[in-house]
Amino acid sequence: MNYSDLDLSRPRDAHRLYSRIKHAARQVCDNYPSSDLHLLKAYETCLTKAINDAVAQVQSVQLAEIQRADMRFSRN
Repeated sequence: MNYSDLDLSRPRDAHRLYSRIKHAARQVCDNYPSSDLHLLKAYETCLTKAINDAVAQVQSVQLAEIQRADMRFSRN
């Protein structure tokens, strides 16, 4: 994923990249998970791993903070 158009020290750009990462993860993991609970769990596992891996690869503190906030929000 190319993000050379973004300055990750700017919160707005870090949020943009996180949105791109989530969108790409949905595409890779199957954007339309089945209502079958086993397949839904596999989709959620894939999505979490894809996002975690991408955020780790970027090595941005700002991006990691956005992910942590998103994870806390999505659990509630």
